[in-house]
Amino acid sequence: MVTKTADGNEKLTSASQERTEALADYFSSGFIKEDETALGILEKEYVSKKPSFQMSTVSISAEQVKKKLKNLNCNKSFGPDEVQPRVLHELAEEISELLCVLFNRSLADGVLPAD
Repeated sequence: MVTKTADGNEKLTSASQERTEALADYFSSGFIKEDETALGILEKEYVSKKPSFQMSTVSISAEQVKKKLKNLNCNKSFGPDEVQPRVLHELAEEISELLCVLFNRSLADGVLPAD
């Protein structure tokens, strides 16, 4: 692989590490280097603050959850939670109340539960 050096000369690279570094230098030259300290400050600011609003007027009933679970297409593949729709469909009676509590708590707190 032929690469250009910092002074503009061409150089033949043979080792895989040199090739990797040459490709990384080539592709990274098209990006702007951001100030990472500013991003850290912004992240801390948003993560540490609770939302200024609450969705307390929105509530979900166990019957609504059960209806949605019963209407799932059991022939579809599972989602990012890796739970088969058939399992949710079959257990709708048993889990609808628990999911209702979880959803309403999440709405009231304005926070999603951790994985």
